[in-house]
Amino acid sequence: MKSSPNTVIKEINLAQKIGLMTHINGDGDAFGSLLGLRNILEQLNKELVIFSNEQLPDFMDYLKNEARYNPTEKYLPIDLLIMLDVSVEKRLTCPEIFKEAKKNGSKTMVIDHHAEGDIYDSVDFTYKITDISSASEMVFWLSEKLGLKLDKITAEFLLFGIETDTNFLTNPNAVNDTTYTAKSMLLKYGAKTKKIKESIKDGSSLSDLKFLGEIIERTHMNQDNGLIATYITEKDLKKHKIESGVSSEIASFLDQTKNSKIVLVAEQRDKNHIKISMRSNNSNANVAELASYFGGGGHVKAAGFEIEGRLEDLIEGRE
Repeated sequence: MKSSPNTVIKEINLAQKIGLMTHINGDGDAFGSLLGLRNILEQLNKELVIFSNEQLPDFMDYLKNEARYNPTEKYLPIDLLIMLDVSVEKRLTCPEIFKEAKKNGSKTMVIDHHAEGDIYDSVDFTYKITDISSASEMVFWLSEKLGLKLDKITAEFLLFGIETDTNFLTNPNAVNDTTYTAKSMLLKYGAKTKKIKESIKDGSSLSDLKFLGEIIERTHMNQDNGLIATYITEKDLKKHKIESGVSSEIASFLDQTKNSKIVLVAEQRDKNHIKISMRSNNSNANVAELASYFGGGGHVKAAGFEIEGRLEDLIEGRE
């Protein structure tokens, strides 16, 4: 069911115990919207539980104490389950929690800004806006509609999500007038862009020039159709001591290449799963629609999906 902000607020008011969840390999927007909404709901005197099997990422380490991030993988009875920044059920941090919530009669809701995904048809309430910067911005505007004044830490969480999902407002396909307004207001609440930039820079895989050089060296571009493709193996990550989950960052970097139309980066995420990250900021290609065919999702210009297999086997087979 497609829902309005008023519906979201109504369901939040009706619920006393609320569960929160986001997607696997959580990025800045995933954790920014998750922790920001957690704090906002606490202002409303709600009882909160975060469902996840993931740790707080290193790039948010400077907010570790303020995050109060103590997730659980065990299902607990809740009135409402809100899932943030996710459009595909299998990409939930704990898909079994979603199933358990539905089984036990809990209401389910998704707050998301991605264009495609199977979860929209599986929840009771879908609050989706595709022409907005991030889930964190959506949460911010909900807080405004609730008439809440945010504390500095909550503002920092939400700005973290906005800044990282828009590459600090430099991505023209993710930024509009509401984004500038939201950032301005969050800065007035005390959030600091400088601290966010420093944390992202410290944790960026692009700071390892040897790693980046090797990936670029094996990158191929088809001059006829503008397709750029490359891959990242487990061996690459171990050699350069890089954490997994870098395909999106590499794809965004390669998307700046002149004459590129579609960028595709394949990364070995674990022993038998490959993550495909795609970008199409320089063409009319809808990569979200393409990703949906493989059970993935995302934005029109930035999307991804996962498949089973090992890159090493595919590479060796090709050679």
